[in-house]
Amino acid sequence: MSGQEHASVDLDTVENTRFIGPEFLVWLWFKSELFGSELDVEGFGTIEVWLDTQLVLESQIDSGERTTLKGMAPSGSPEALTAMKQGKMPIRARIQLNHGKLNFSFTFDAVSFAISNLKIPAVVEEGDEVFYERMLLVEQLDQIIGALYTEYLTLRVSPLWEGELAPAMRDWVQGETELTVRAYNGMLKRAGA
Repeated sequence: MSGQEHASVDLDTVENTRFIGPEFLVWLWFKSELFGSELDVEGFGTIEVWLDTQLVLESQIDSGERTTLKGMAPSGSPEALTAMKQGKMPIRARIQLNHGKLNFSFTFDAVSFAISNLKIPAVVEEGDEVFYERMLLVEQLDQIIGALYTEYLTLRVSPLWEGELAPAMRDWVQGETELTVRAYNGMLKRAGA
């Protein structure tokens, strides 16, 4: 395969998987509402996650068609689900993540899968340890997001995604979800088997 053919394959892969980040953000939004923002994350125990003060949704057909919601809990507003009903997907959100006494706040760009405007807890305030402590906290956040992403991918590649979870998420957008926490956990267990 020539270098030019290899580059086109990589670009095709990027284009064909561009939905993954926004879909991951929808799943995280759905799961945080289903579980009341307290999520059990493998390797970390219970964490709190919710979409916080900003949510940007974009049309999958026309990228110029966007809905930006700001304020307290914009993901809980009727406008957020209306935008989803119109075919818009979340592309950026301010996320609050609490793990024990550690509180992280950041903006997640779902298209590039990037984190910006990260606020990490201040644990050490003086000396050389400040840099190392901050790096450890960033690494911990990265590991938590990685664990959430692994759970999402476990479900996404399973036949249960199209058969059970995606329909439950579509029902949730319509305000009619009947998926219970117990049923979700059972689905996750079956997907991981």
